[in-house]
Amino acid sequence: MQSNEPDYDKEFERLISQLDGAVSKPKRRNVGLILIPTTNHLALEVLLKNLNLPGQVVRLDGLAGIWFEPVEEPQDDDWDIQLLGEDRPLPERIEKVAEALCSKIDMSVVALASFITATEGTEESSGSLIARRFCSEEKSKDLPAGLILSGIDESAELLLLGKVRPENLPKKRGWFRHGGR
Repeated sequence: MQSNEPDYDKEFERLISQLDGAVSKPKRRNVGLILIPTTNHLALEVLLKNLNLPGQVVRLDGLAGIWFEPVEEPQDDDWDIQLLGEDRPLPERIEKVAEALCSKIDMSVVALASFITATEGTEESSGSLIARRFCSEEKSKDLPAGLILSGIDESAELLLLGKVRPENLPKKRGWFRHGGR
């Protein structure tokens, strides 16, 4: 006598086989952005070129930025513990550019680095954000990254979170130079 009940094991296997490859894998987005209180993008571009510094100059609302992608995560074994304390490590490339700029210009800059894990096909993301102020006359100082993020231009936020690239920003903003070193 044949049972009218479905074979749940076979149905389960069929459903699982349909999922194979459909599950999105997390994607790392490590991005850096240095904010400079100037709207003279051309001068900033020339300065980067003359100092042989990497980065891509971007126009933002009322200021300029230098965008980096990808940025390397510090390789220190205690890096995750350091993120909880003060003096959190910035990627070396961003720190060097921020220090070089401060030594040549008479204004402070804010360097930010984000280490984001996002699931493709969704809006979900998580990660960490580091912010540090650099000034030629004093030691660099950590800043509350969330406060900086909440107060910056939306375009800068999208760049920093890896949701957009400079060439995809609106025309009044956007990339100024293509091709960082």
